[in-house]
Amino acid sequence: MIPFVKIASLLIKLFTKPVSNYLKASLKVGGAKRPRSQKFLIYFGQKYHRFNVKLTRSLSNMSSTNYIKPLCDEKALDSGAEFIGELIAYGTLMTWGIYELNRLNRDAKIKEQKVLNILSSLQSSLATLNEDYDKFFDEVQKIREEIEASAIKPQESESNIELSN
Repeated sequence: MIPFVKIASLLIKLFTKPVSNYLKASLKVGGAKRPRSQKFLIYFGQKYHRFNVKLTRSLSNMSSTNYIKPLCDEKALDSGAEFIGELIAYGTLMTWGIYELNRLNRDAKIKEQKVLNILSSLQSSLATLNEDYDKFFDEVQKIREEIEASAIKPQESESNIELSN
């Protein structure tokens, strides 16, 4: 059987980056047609730039994070489009990874449940066998006692015969 899930994951990973690149290009180019999307990208580009500069300054122990020079609109548009594209690409891969982890976890739980079911059936079989063993042991003991009793009776009768003689 063909592993359709693996093929689907490969296709998703394969087409995520080109789709995100297409979305980036279409959002950047369509500024006159879509001013909201252009403003959206500029806003995210500026926020991404501020975050990046603050992170860089904090990692290099620079205490001055008061003023950060904003990017020009064209660079902010490019940065925002890049951010959205990467967000789509990595978000898709992360979502797929989480799906795979959940699926593996679910499969492991199903296998564990099967093992527990087999273990419980084996325990019940063992309990039944122990009960049967106890019954047979009791029966064997009764038969031994009967055999010993029947073996003793003939000896007693022989001794009684000798005494009467």
